[in-house]
Amino acid sequence: MMQNIYVQFDRITGEFRGCVTCTANQAAQQSGDGTLDLLLVPTPPLSFGDDGHSVINWDIIRSGVAEIIDQSADTFCAQFITTGSTQRVRYDFKAEEARAFQANSDTSVPILAGEAALKGISVADLAASVLAKVDEEKQVAALVEPKRTFAKEQLASLTNIRDMVALAQIDWTGPTVQGVEAEAVA
Repeated sequence: MMQNIYVQFDRITGEFRGCVTCTANQAAQQSGDGTLDLLLVPTPPLSFGDDGHSVINWDIIRSGVAEIIDQSADTFCAQFITTGSTQRVRYDFKAEEARAFQANSDTSVPILAGEAALKGISVADLAASVLAKVDEEKQVAALVEPKRTFAKEQLASLTNIRDMVALAQIDWTGPTVQGVEAEAVA
């Protein structure tokens, strides 16, 4: 089983309590007395200064929270937007063909033509459907991207892990990010 590095923090105060290395299953089971929580981080966030005292690298902890924000945005967007890198590329080609077809119906559109033939619909109807999906994706991106980038920028000033984790709990459909109106972050 793969071992991961976790920061242990007080769920109530947000204070750093240490690091643990364990599997994801073990991390899910570790709750201590109910006040401790774990946050996955890419590397150990502790180093030792010249005086021998440990120093917390907050940027490493922030990067763990930034990953949560990005994954949350991806999960929300996957409901509406084509996922997977090669699938995304193919869909971008379809959108490119749909735009070209709408501009000039004599344009060669092999992807759309093949799909339309298999579906038994016209290329024009398929092109309209593809472009409607593109517009929907833009609306979702306009809802998500300002919140995602704003939340990640807010991490820079935080040194309380509870506050960082709370910041990552974004309601992608709501008007705010941690009490900040969406219009202010757009």
